[in-house]
Amino acid sequence: MARAWGLGMVLTGLSLTAMKIFEAVGRRPDWPVTLMVWVAGPLVLATTLAGVVIRWGERGRDRAGDEGRQT
Repeated sequence: MARAWGLGMVLTGLSLTAMKIFEAVGRRPDWPVTLMVWVAGPLVLATTLAGVVIRWGERGRDRAGDEGRQT
């Protein structure tokens, strides 16, 4: 999951850099740049959401284990 998040961040950085270069030259970004944006955004969001859900699930299991020991 961390590798997918890192890949998404790298793609985001590359696409933003390419968009600014195209903007400085006075042209519109080509379709590969747009494709990178459409792939990188959901990739970063999905991996972040998956990390939050996994952590939330681990905390729930930890609490359930602690409650069982108190009795």
